[in-house]
Amino acid sequence: MPKVSIVIPGYNHASFLKQRIDSVLGQTFQDIEVILLDDYSTDNSRQIIEEYRNHPKIKHLICNESNSASTFKQWKKGIELCDAEIIWIAESDDCSDKNFLSVLFPIIEQDERLGIVYCQSLKVDDKNNVTGNWKNHTDDLNRLKFERDFTMPGPSYIEHFLIHKNTIPNASAVIFRKKYYEMSGGAETEIKYCGDWITWLKMLLFSNIFFLSEPLNYFRYHNNSVIAMATRNCDHSLYVEKYDRTMRKKFQEYLEEKHIEKTNLLKLNYNYILKENSAEELFELNNK
Repeated sequence: MPKVSIVIPGYNHASFLKQRIDSVLGQTFQDIEVILLDDYSTDNSRQIIEEYRNHPKIKHLICNESNSASTFKQWKKGIELCDAEIIWIAESDDCSDKNFLSVLFPIIEQDERLGIVYCQSLKVDDKNNVTGNWKNHTDDLNRLKFERDFTMPGPSYIEHFLIHKNTIPNASAVIFRKKYYEMSGGAETEIKYCGDWITWLKMLLFSNIFFLSEPLNYFRYHNNSVIAMATRNCDHSLYVEKYDRTMRKKFQEYLEEKHIEKTNLLKLNYNYILKENSAEELFELNNK
């Protein structure tokens, strides 16, 4: 059995797909299996992944006959095919340093309580130019904390960071333990944009987290990214309010269902729901 299962879910990322797959297959850590998924792409993604069908590390290569309309349905589908306990969702438009797994895997392997291990990400454009990193994303919460490696109990990490914003903004930077994913109920397939966020929230109720300050992941910004399309199709503030609130309501229901009342999470999350309700009402009033 391989030590790490890697799911590469793709949709219309032909321009970046070969670089992504090669960055996975070229890892210095090679005890892996790879699941390639295509969600009925309309570009030449399918032809590209077919070139890898006979590669010895490719366990499954599956092309949908219709579009699922959900990244997180693809997550669920891919993870169900994984044999390893440690999972890496390597998004098809990102790429990684060749040492990504050789650095992160020993960290999660040595501590059974770790549900999530993730690293800092560099920002890259569609030409592979590095344009910065994601540290400024967390500076408003704690400027110094993310300058160095740390480990935290999951509920504490949620209360200090993850309940306020998605401080794990790119799934490609994460490896996680399958048992905590399953314990939390798996991927939230009904949420279009924040399914990763609620997955991390639920998993960390039961496990610990490790952050590596070394940037070994390349988070790509381009015109066809999920964030870019969502922002382009509607006002960004409404996008944030609408989808964060949907996610938060589901997380609130989950906390209540699991009777998780030992922390301040219920109150914090509910306060954000109230704020987002008010913000949307104001937005709609101003745009009548």
